[in-house]
Amino acid sequence: MQILKSIFRILCSQLLKICILFVAVSTAIVVVLGTSSRLKSDIKASGIYDKAVNGIIDQVKKDQNKNQNPDSKKADISLDDPGMRDAIKKALPASFLENSANGVIDGVFGWLKGTTPQPIFTIDLTETKKQLAVGVGEVAYQKALALPICTRSQLRTLNLNNVDVNNLPCLPPGIDLQAERDKYVATVSSSKDFLPDTKITNENLPKKDDKTVFDQANKVPTAYQLLVKLPYILSVLGLLAGVGVVFLHDERRRGLWVVSRTVFVVGLVLLVGILVSNYIINNSNIIKHGNGSDLEQTAQALGRLLVGDFNHVLLLFGIPYIALGAGGMLAIRLTRPKTITHDKNEKVHETITQPVLDKPSISSESIKHPDSKEDIKSPIKK
Repeated sequence: MQILKSIFRILCSQLLKICILFVAVSTAIVVVLGTSSRLKSDIKASGIYDKAVNGIIDQVKKDQNKNQNPDSKKADISLDDPGMRDAIKKALPASFLENSANGVIDGVFGWLKGTTPQPIFTIDLTETKKQLAVGVGEVAYQKALALPICTRSQLRTLNLNNVDVNNLPCLPPGIDLQAERDKYVATVSSSKDFLPDTKITNENLPKKDDKTVFDQANKVPTAYQLLVKLPYILSVLGLLAGVGVVFLHDERRRGLWVVSRTVFVVGLVLLVGILVSNYIINNSNIIKHGNGSDLEQTAQALGRLLVGDFNHVLLLFGIPYIALGAGGMLAIRLTRPKTITHDKNEKVHETITQPVLDKPSISSESIKHPDSKEDIKSPIKK
């Protein structure tokens, strides 16, 4: 029986450690990543919306170089041109990107919470593409105005019936640049090489084996909903484990000491983890001095913000854990019962009070020497 009791005591002690540690960790995850408001705030604070356009331009450029049709020259947009980049930035302001991202985040969290079977969101790029076409058309127009007048030899090489205002080597005399600009704007607007999908929804996402990424991750909402409940579940289990540790010890004070010490140690572990992660973030050259693209650098900034929020929540658990554990151990130490020590030469006398009885009274006069011939009188007085 004693062996079985020791086994359960050890199991409760280990369960207590796991529960109080992961109550803090799971709560931090739920607070940082489990709510759309905190995630939106961190994404915006990272500055990703201000720098995302440069990343989008770089990605579009890569896609154009990879998928460009050699026969399609009219829709060719030189993304290396600073004027083109400015036009794209005007067409994709940070406010538009933020609103679009917030819509996607809300849709994903609705799916995670089980409100909708699929994340419902829509990113409408129709107006963006029109503004982009007008912007790049104006850039091409201004560039053509600055060209020198074509010579006769240059005119022989040009097809004036099919002019690409963005790629003119010189300015043909008598050309209507505004009309050519409008043609170029129409070409860009109808181009399939640039922003082919003007509306992005959950229904037209890329599919693999006829399934979107959300279809393949159909277990994620269940895991998310369990994660939200996990801090409460672990709190109850930890409380039960702590009670078990106390009552499975032969001495309750010893059980309380073990519980207090466990809480104190877990608090120290959390603080050490916070210090180590902060040191890595602040001293890693890759994280601190990102040399990648704008999107990579903003992603690193977002990672630092998320880790900072995560550590802040852990700190709200670590300090109370340490205070509670240290306070419990100190209280147990100060209130322990005092032990009585006896000196070797000290004698302990016990006074026993008994009822007074009639005892025989013996007087010295009644006792004679054994050699005396006198009779010994009875010592009992009647």
